Formats: sequence, C-alpha cells, structure tokens
Amino acid sequence: ALTGPQDMLEAWQAAYLRRRDAVLAAIAEIPGLEARAPDGAFYVFAGCGALLGRRTWQGGVIDTDIALSEHLLETSGVALVPGTEFGAPGHLRLCFVRSDEDVAEGCRELAGAIAALG
Repeated sequence: ALTGPQDMLEAWQAAYLRRRDAVLAAIAEIPGLEARAPDGAFYVFAGCGALLGRRTWQGGVIDTDIALSEHLLETSGVALVPGTEFGAPGHLRLCFVRSDEDVAEGCRELAGAIAALG
C-alpha cells in the first residue's frame, strides 16, 4: 500500500470529506443531535443526550444511547453504534463510508425517526 499507486487517494479523500460534511450538515438540522467534525476518522460521534427521556410511538422511554440506537435501527433501518460501546455514553457513532446516496438516505431516515419521538 505504501509503495503502490497513490493516484486514487485524492479522489477518495474528497469523497470522504464530502460525505462527512453531508452528515455534519444533516446532524445540525436534527434537533437533539450535535457533532463536531472528526480530525481524520470515517465516522462522526454525535451527542444525543438531549434525546434521552423521549418516548417512542409505542410508548417506550429512550433512556440510553443503546436504547436509542436499537430504536433507530428498528424504525428507520439505520444502524448506529451506541457511544457506550466506546466509553462515550450519550453519543451515537455514525459511519459515512457508504455511497453519497446511501449516506443521504440514511440521514433522511434518521431525521424522520428522531422527529417521530415524543
């Protein structure tokens, strides 16, 4: 990898930056989530503490980032990793390695599922 062709790296970097920025923009529009740009990762840690205590449409209470990530998977099909798994409770890990279209669709689904919380 270090001695092989490097010409594709610039395009890959541009794609990751574009997807990162799309995720950050989407998070900024979702009440209850907040995030900063990562320095070099392919994921964003989003704070979700403001969503804890909210209710699902079935009446359940979202009391942890684990419960929130499970609820979001069930209702939106978006798989997020709870920050608790990384020692950061109250956060969600959103990966942006998929295509631009997949990232945009995931963000739309995520926003809809969060908006439906009571």
